[in-house]
Amino acid sequence: MSLQVFSERGHEPLLRFAEQVFGHLPRSDQRRRACAYLHGLLATPGRKTVSAMSAATDVPSIAPHSMRQFVNASSWDWRPARAELARWAAERMPVEAWGLKVAVVAKRGVHSPGVHRRFVPSAGRSLNCQIALGLFLVSRAEAIPVDWALLLPDAWADDPHRRSRARIPSNAAVPMEQAALGLVDAQISGGGLGAVPVVADLSACTGARQLVRGLGLRRRDFVVALRPQGGTPPGARARGSGPLRHGAGRAVPQAGPPSAPALPPYRYFSLPGRRPTRTWMTSMTRRHATDLRLLAGLDEQAARAVSRLGSGFGLLDFEGRSYPGWHHHMTMVSAAYAFSRLEPQLGPVRSGPGPDPHTLDGV
Repeated sequence: MSLQVFSERGHEPLLRFAEQVFGHLPRSDQRRRACAYLHGLLATPGRKTVSAMSAATDVPSIAPHSMRQFVNASSWDWRPARAELARWAAERMPVEAWGLKVAVVAKRGVHSPGVHRRFVPSAGRSLNCQIALGLFLVSRAEAIPVDWALLLPDAWADDPHRRSRARIPSNAAVPMEQAALGLVDAQISGGGLGAVPVVADLSACTGARQLVRGLGLRRRDFVVALRPQGGTPPGARARGSGPLRHGAGRAVPQAGPPSAPALPPYRYFSLPGRRPTRTWMTSMTRRHATDLRLLAGLDEQAARAVSRLGSGFGLLDFEGRSYPGWHHHMTMVSAAYAFSRLEPQLGPVRSGPGPDPHTLDGV
């Protein structure tokens, strides 16, 4: 059965979207299953199991086993789809920043890639979970996920047999800051938008200062909240609506080894009235305080998007045990979410209540 069935059943906007984002897939059956999986994520209320999504598509040729095979066993490359999704979304929203957000995804089993047990402060208990790092296109109204990395704990990174069984490449076991820089590099080099800053609240994460250094070396502007180290770092705070001031008007140079390339200066600021207080660091030393506060506030859009992805779009519902399968599923989830938020012809998404993923918990 061809993709035309989706057009005949009133899904023309979804068909056009799927053809654009997944047009790189070489076989027509892969493109048909991509469209069916998208429709299943959008039309299935509650938990997005493959069986429930297959039933929601109401297309006889799209059986559960074929959808499961498309996600878990097929070898298609998810990177072109994510690059095309970012281009599609950027054409439909006034992008103001790249957002980074860590999601803690609770899992029942122990065989999905990267699953481990850890204490999650926002849950107040230890959970079996995966740690996902998402890259978002962010505006004042939306945050659209366009790329993901799966962060692996030592128990997975140091176990070649476990990685081989889950088809995890050896270069996938990297710390958070390296994974974040990889996401930013891939999207900026592939689709532009290099002029907008990177915004992230990483105050509960280790490696945030290394990420800041990496962004500085790349001459990427950033607004990043850091984990406190010995109290508030020396520096100034944004006040009023004028330019951000520091000391006698001089910015703080970023420290590094004597032989390292010179890094751009930076400033510290905080958001008034927020508890607990976050200390934010920025490379944009000449931006007004109000602008910096607005940029820092964009992180909340990414947090809300993670919550919606978990409760209504299948972020928590990956059923497979392979690393490529996880990336395939996350690509489909991101595409479904982008379509639902940015496609004006779409009606309400049928999603039932569900648990939210936790964010930024001690990574």
